[in-house]
Amino acid sequence: IWFKPRNTIKSILETNPGHRFVVLSVLYFLSVTICTKEVEEVTDLILKYEFKDVNQIIFYSLMTLMVLPFVVFIFALVQVYFETAFIFISGKLLKGKSSFESVKTAIVWSSVSFNCILILFLIKVVLYCIAKVFGIGESPFYIYSGDLILFLELILILWSFVIFIICLSEVQKFSILKVVFNCFILFVLFMPLSLVIVFVFLKALHPIF
Repeated sequence: IWFKPRNTIKSILETNPGHRFVVLSVLYFLSVTICTKEVEEVTDLILKYEFKDVNQIIFYSLMTLMVLPFVVFIFALVQVYFETAFIFISGKLLKGKSSFESVKTAIVWSSVSFNCILILFLIKVVLYCIAKVFGIGESPFYIYSGDLILFLELILILWSFVIFIICLSEVQKFSILKVVFNCFILFVLFMPLSLVIVFVFLKALHPIF
């Protein structure tokens, strides 16, 4: 999917359109959510808790393991299906040939490179913790590392968009220009709703964290 998105999405649709749908949907949702948060904010939120005994650690761990996966799963499906619906409907208005299932598959598989942002976010968390512990937040190493990670994030986002355009062009049988217009409609209509979904998700997590 990274280098041959058109052939890859065609092969997936011909064999198993639902292949790894849930996993990719969850990773996609988490990646979008991470993009709305600063690494310092997330790390400080985790580090601020002081557990007084083992029972408290066990309780919060069980609550997180039981509740968080279910909440993430629900919100991930909501986001993907809403995004699919918007692209499918706007695509039909532009004489698109794709089915709802094909659009959904194109969305989750084109997010593969974008989902790598999660790895970069974990690296940023580790770097931030090191900087905080050793007091090197102003060092050139920390600053340049942050700039490099930001650069890699931009590349991943741009490449994910390119993959998405090619995949959507394949399933909708559109020209690239028509797909870009379809994406513009998606951005105007769906992005505000996507941010609302992420905001509600973060609010839902507030009682846990």
